[in-house]
Amino acid sequence: MNVKEVYNELTKKELTLDDFGTIVELKNQCMLEMNQEYYYLCDSLIVDIYINEKLYDDALRICIKHINTIDSIVFKKIYLSFLERAIYILIQKKNYKSAYRYAYMKSKVIDLDNIDEVNRWYLEMAYIYAALNQKDKALLNLKAILNNYPSDYLKSYALSNITKLYIDQRMVSEAKATLNECIALVYKLNDEEGITYCEYLNAKLYVLENNYKLARQSFQDIFKNLNQLSDDYLSIANEYISLLIEMGLYDEAYRFSIKYIKSVEKSKDLYIKKGFYKNYLKIYILKNKNLREEVKDLLSAIEVLEQEIEKSDQVLFNETSEDDKYLEVQSQLHDWISRLEKTVNITNLALKNDSERDCLLEFSKALEEEIGFDGALYVFLARGDLEFPGFLENYNMIKTYEYKKQRLYERDFPFNNLTGTVVEMLINANHEIALDFNEAPIPVKNLITDKAYAEEGVKAIYALPLNKEKEIFGCAVFLAFEPSLIEQEKLLHMKVAVQALEARLNALFHQENVRSLKTVMQTLGKEIKEGVYYMEPESRKLYLSDELAEFLGAETTMTREDYENRINEDDRRIYENLGRFVESGEPYNLEYRIRIGEKEVLVADKGKPYITKEGIIRFYIGILTKMSNEVLLTEEKAGIILREEDYAEFFAEIAKKTHDLEFKCTFAKFVLDERNLKGAVYERVRDYVYGLIKEHFSEQTFLLNDGSFLSLIEINDQRVIDRKVKTILGIADQGIIYEEKPVHFELRASVVRFPRDTYNFQEIEEFLDIA
Repeated sequence: MNVKEVYNELTKKELTLDDFGTIVELKNQCMLEMNQEYYYLCDSLIVDIYINEKLYDDALRICIKHINTIDSIVFKKIYLSFLERAIYILIQKKNYKSAYRYAYMKSKVIDLDNIDEVNRWYLEMAYIYAALNQKDKALLNLKAILNNYPSDYLKSYALSNITKLYIDQRMVSEAKATLNECIALVYKLNDEEGITYCEYLNAKLYVLENNYKLARQSFQDIFKNLNQLSDDYLSIANEYISLLIEMGLYDEAYRFSIKYIKSVEKSKDLYIKKGFYKNYLKIYILKNKNLREEVKDLLSAIEVLEQEIEKSDQVLFNETSEDDKYLEVQSQLHDWISRLEKTVNITNLALKNDSERDCLLEFSKALEEEIGFDGALYVFLARGDLEFPGFLENYNMIKTYEYKKQRLYERDFPFNNLTGTVVEMLINANHEIALDFNEAPIPVKNLITDKAYAEEGVKAIYALPLNKEKEIFGCAVFLAFEPSLIEQEKLLHMKVAVQALEARLNALFHQENVRSLKTVMQTLGKEIKEGVYYMEPESRKLYLSDELAEFLGAETTMTREDYENRINEDDRRIYENLGRFVESGEPYNLEYRIRIGEKEVLVADKGKPYITKEGIIRFYIGILTKMSNEVLLTEEKAGIILREEDYAEFFAEIAKKTHDLEFKCTFAKFVLDERNLKGAVYERVRDYVYGLIKEHFSEQTFLLNDGSFLSLIEINDQRVIDRKVKTILGIADQGIIYEEKPVHFELRASVVRFPRDTYNFQEIEEFLDIA
C-alpha cells in the first residue's frame, strides 16, 4: 500500500502505543518520498496517542515544534489541527494563559466563513475565559455560538455552559431559562451525558434557592447506578458531599464517601483529591458529637479564610504571571534581535570576498563560530558557461565544497552520485529540509563518503536550497553530531545567513547558468538512468555522457544519422518523429529498439529543449533509459485500472461539489481505434494508453465498458488542457513495440469544461460524444 492508503487504514482504528512503530515507519517513508503533508499527519496521529495515554508533555512538544515550523498557508488545515491539539493539551494541564495565546494565534488563520471552525474557536475561548475567572467574556463567546447557526449538539453544550456561568454568578432566573431550553434539546438528541449534566445543573440551582431536599434528590438520581467515578463525576461528588454536610446528614455523607474513596485514590487530579479529603475530615469531626460544636465555628472560620487567601493568591498570581511573561518575552526578543544582528553582520563581512571559494570559506568559519555545526557541504549544480560548447565539459558534473575543521575541500562528482542524497531530495522539493536521525534514522547518503549519515554518527542535518529567480542552482548542507543543530533558533540563524550567501553567489554566477540548469533538472527529474546526452539542433550532433557512451558502446560524440543507423529498421519511423519535435521546440518521449553490440535493447528516450530568453532553441538535454521488459503492465498494475463501476461511484461523489460556485473541472474522453488491434495486441495497447492518460492528464482516469477512456481534472485553464491532450496524442502517435514489432494506432480526444462549456453536469458524457 502507498502512504495515503496506510494512513487511511490507521485513521480507521482506535490507536494505542502498540501502533507507534507502524506510524514511525510511515513517517520514515514520507521523509524518503518528501511527502510533507502525510509526514505532518503521521505526527498528528502520534499526538493523539499521547493525549489518549495522558502523556501531555510529549504531545505538546510535537505540537509546538510543528506550529513553529510548518507552512501555515500551504498546510493550513494541518497547522490548525496542531493549534487545536495544543490548546486542548494546555487546558488539560490547566495552563490557561498559554492556551489563550495559542487560541489567539488560531483566530488569525481560521476561515471566518466556516461556521464549525468559528464556533469551535468561540467554545475554546469561552472555556479559557471561564477558567481565568473572566466570566463576562466567557458568556459573550458562548452567546456568539448561539447566534452563529450551531448544530443541535453544540447548541446544547453552549446552553449548559451558559447555565453554569449564570449559576456561578447567582443569576437564578437567567439560569432557569437557559437550563429549560437545554433540557428540551438534550432529550431531543437522546444525549445521556447531556441529560446527566442538566440534572447536576438543576441540583446547583436548588442549592442556590436553598431547596436542599430537591437538590439532594437530583444528586441521588445522578449517582444511583454508579459504582466507579471518573474525574468529572468526582468533582460533582464533592459538591454532593458538601451539601450533605450542610444539611447535617453526616452518616449519609460518610457512607457516600466510603463508597467512592477508591475512585478518589485512583484520580490524578490533586484538586479533586484535596476537596474530597477536606470533606472527609469534616465528616469525621462533625460526626463526633463531643467535638462538633467546639470545632464547627473553627471550621467555618478556616473556610472563610481559605477563600480569601485563594482570591488574593489568584490576583497576585495573575499580576505576577503577566509581569514575568512580559519580562521573559522582552528578554528573549532582545536576545534574538542581538544574535540575528550579529549573524547578519559577520555573514556580510565574510561575503565581501570576490572569489566563490574565499566567500564560502570565510562564511563557514563565521557561521560555525556562531551556530556550532560539525561540517558543511556546498553543492553547485550549474558550473561555468552552460552555453554551447562550454556546456559539454560541465553539464553532467556537479561541483562541491566540503567545509571541515577550518578547511575547504573542492571536488567534482557526476550527477548520478546524487541518488539517495539530501541534495536529490532538495532538487525534488526545492525547500529546506531538517532531519533528526535520532527521531528517524532514514538512509540518507553522504555525497562525499557514499555512506549513510546515521552510520557516521551524524545526529542532525539542515539543508537549504540556493535559488536564482525561484530556480535551484545549488544547496548548503550543515551537519552536526548533536541534534541541537535543528533547534528553532539555530534554524532561523542559518536560514538568514544562507539567504545572504545566496544573494552573494547570485552576483558571482551567470544568470544563464540557472536557466539552462532548469532544463537539465526537469529532464533528469527523480531518476538518473543509463545516462544523459546533449543534442545541438543546428549541427545535428549528439554529445553523450561517459555513462551513456559506455552503455551504447560508442564514442562520446556522434551524429544523429550515426545514432539512427543503430536503431532497428522497423523502429526508425518512431525515431523520425524526433525531427518534428525538435523543429517546433517541443519535448519528446520515444520508445524504440537499438543495437548494442550483438544485441537489441528496448530503450525509452526522453528529451527537453533549452530555449533562451530570446526564443532560440540552444540545445536539447536527453535521458536514455533501458526498459527491463517490453513495458508490459504487471498483474499488480493491471489490477489498479479504474473501471466503469468506479467511474459511476466517482461521478456521484464529484457531482456533490457542483453546488460550490467555485468548483471547476474538465472532462476528457479518449477513443482508441480498435480496427487493426486484436486480442493480446489490443489489451497491450489499451493498457498502455490508460497509463499514458493517467500520467499526463489525471490520476482520475477510467476505462469504460465500450473501450473508451474518461479522465477528469479539477482545472479549467484551456492552455493547460490543450497542452496535456497534445502531449498524450503526440506520444500515442509514436506507437509502441510489442513482441519485437512496432504497433501503431489512432487515438482521438474530446474535451468538455464545467461550467464553462455546460452548466448541466449530468449531460457531460453526451457533450463529450458530440464533441
